[in-house]
Amino acid sequence: MHKNKGFTLIELVIVIIILGILSATAIPKFLNIGIDAKNATLQSMQGALNDAIELSYAKLAIHGKETASILTGKDAGKIIAGCDDCIFYYGRPQLDIKTLSVLIDGINPDNDGDFVLTNPITQRPSSGNIFNAYITLPENMDSSGNIIDLSCYIKYSQGAYSATVAKPELTFKECK
Repeated sequence: MHKNKGFTLIELVIVIIILGILSATAIPKFLNIGIDAKNATLQSMQGALNDAIELSYAKLAIHGKETASILTGKDAGKIIAGCDDCIFYYGRPQLDIKTLSVLIDGINPDNDGDFVLTNPITQRPSSGNIFNAYITLPENMDSSGNIIDLSCYIKYSQGAYSATVAKPELTFKECK
């Protein structure tokens, strides 16, 4: 009696078809991993921003400075290490590159860090104004400093000269 060893051709074809179906359903998920990673990175930056905003507010509150309409220079630097160039409105950090680069790792004054800040405040805001800046990944910026993918950023909105609008609002726009 002859004993078969191995697979028949039919069994091999069936296994190949099953593997093909499984790979066809898995490929879209693997192709989307880069976008998932970008979203996770931006969401972690949003959490870090929120923590930095609240932590700096708490440090200023401990020293009774959270109600100061504006706190700058050495006064801020005495409370928060390295913040000699930082500006705070009612205990909240101003939306500028110098302040944010001290409070958060990954944002640098030269915009050569892990994240890029676009449209930061460059002058003192006047009463009632709301300023918006966008934090995104360096690969999402063109050479002119414009965002390439308009659905892949954190929007940072801030008002000034009022305790109710000084608290920044962070909005995450998911990458697609």
